[in-house]
Amino acid sequence: KQWYQRRVAITAGIIPDIRSRLNIWAFMVDFGAMEDEVADYLMDLKECCRELQTCKTLHLIMSYLLEIGNFLRQEHSDGFDVNFLSKVADIKDTVKKQTLIHHIATMMNEKFPEQGDLHREIGHTHRIGRVSFDEVIVTMDKMDELCDKSWEDLRNISKHTSSTNEVMKKQHAFLNSVSERINILKVVIRRVKTRYNSLLLYFGIDPVKHFIPPDEFCRVISEFALEYRTAIEAVVLEQEKKRKMRKKKKVPTATLR
Repeated sequence: KQWYQRRVAITAGIIPDIRSRLNIWAFMVDFGAMEDEVADYLMDLKECCRELQTCKTLHLIMSYLLEIGNFLRQEHSDGFDVNFLSKVADIKDTVKKQTLIHHIATMMNEKFPEQGDLHREIGHTHRIGRVSFDEVIVTMDKMDELCDKSWEDLRNISKHTSSTNEVMKKQHAFLNSVSERINILKVVIRRVKTRYNSLLLYFGIDPVKHFIPPDEFCRVISEFALEYRTAIEAVVLEQEKKRKMRKKKKVPTATLR
């Protein structure tokens, strides 16, 4: 084993620009996973913006929350801070001690019994809420940096290797392709950022004065959707019990003669 390790070390030592060659090889191995990470995230964020702007169930719930809030405060407001959704499960009425989310679920179930499953309707939102936006940007910057470094390594290798070398040709073609794909991702990032900023404006948030990272914004809605699903299930179960009790009372009891 030691003999083999020495042979490898000696062989590596006589290969010109071994570090540059290894750097390019490592980048070729890692690039696909990094590209997929960024591209998948951007696709999810794009679809997240679409689903939150078109989700009728979410819009109905938020309109009821706004209506209740205006009634309780005895004043008119056109909207509310989306972070309020994280407090809905903690606010209780003073009589029956039921949570606000329970009352919303009851109203929704009575007026819209065929409503959709909010939690299921916003799948992309759940995924965005689990991934740090900053980490995705770091991955993007790392790809760009490694690509520039690989071009520099390739120039170093070319000083001692013929341009007709097959490995050199493949590496050159790979870096050309990667550079183009990174530039496309940069364009997509700018467009998706613009779409996300439009989503914030849609929810009454100025992205210039009060930017909220996608993961934080979506996590609030995602956690609310889970709490709402639990509340709806509890309301449906409660009403089903009441229905069975009413049905049981209507059944005539047998009398002894």
